[in-house]
Amino acid sequence: MLQLKRKFDVLYHIGIWSVLFSCIILWRTRNHMVREGLTNWEVFFTGIPYIALYYLHAYWLVPSFLFRGKRRVYILLVLAALLSVIGPQL
Repeated sequence: MLQLKRKFDVLYHIGIWSVLFSCIILWRTRNHMVREGLTNWEVFFTGIPYIALYYLHAYWLVPSFLFRGKRRVYILLVLAALLSVIGPQL
């Protein structure tokens, strides 16, 4: 049973990152007038902050703040994390 859960967890994360990288590719090709092919490294390095944001949120912010009733701190930290990730891209 534990192995099945691990396989599900791995497939879950692979699915999340597949959707994320697909969105990055679609977003970049739609917003650029010149539709040049994106290199794998460009997509990878563009996705790293989002991967970090996901794990920061899922494994630290939610259990440490949201589940313990510290909603104001949670909201402020989520906003700060979002701004730190999307800010350089604006």
